[in-house]
Amino acid sequence: MVNRMSPLVFLACSGACCVGAGLRADVIEYLDKAEWELAAGDYTTIDFTGFADGTKITDQYADLGVLFGDEVIVYNPAFQDDWGLFGIHEPGFAIDIWFGESVTGIAADFLGDVVIELYSGGELVYTSSYFGYYSKFGGVVSAEPFDAARILDPFGGGGGAEIDSLYFGPPIPGASALGLVGVAFVAIVRRRRG
Repeated sequence: MVNRMSPLVFLACSGACCVGAGLRADVIEYLDKAEWELAAGDYTTIDFTGFADGTKITDQYADLGVLFGDEVIVYNPAFQDDWGLFGIHEPGFAIDIWFGESVTGIAADFLGDVVIELYSGGELVYTSSYFGYYSKFGGVVSAEPFDAARILDPFGGGGGAEIDSLYFGPPIPGASALGLVGVAFVAIVRRRRG
């Protein structure tokens, strides 16, 4: 069962809300970074600094246990540190993310509006409500691990998903293999584009 809240109730939530349109109800969404950090436990941060504007990002963060689906580094003074990641491909001008080991939490600081999709074994298991209407931070914590995620522009033509920093974790040792997860997720992306 998925809990849904009216926009007024959602607005009244200071941090954690059980909302979204997924296949699981055991995912909690957060608008407050401090509350997400408490719920997520140990996590990794990627701030996307150290690359030139326009650099395509795929496996540059593999040492942190994450691959990206050919996104682009962007310079934007609206970001906290001037640098972020931009989703350049359809559907939804998405930022595709594969984890070397399954995780239970993902969050981002972002510009505009975003939706976070969670995948497990190549299957979509949860789609968040859209973040950005009330906050420029959004994150989810799931009771069940997931091995891939997609952050996308919920309006599809708004220029694409743009994230300032990405947060994820903690890793669940032995829960997945980065290569296999990447192959499965690439197949999903190709099916959707086709």
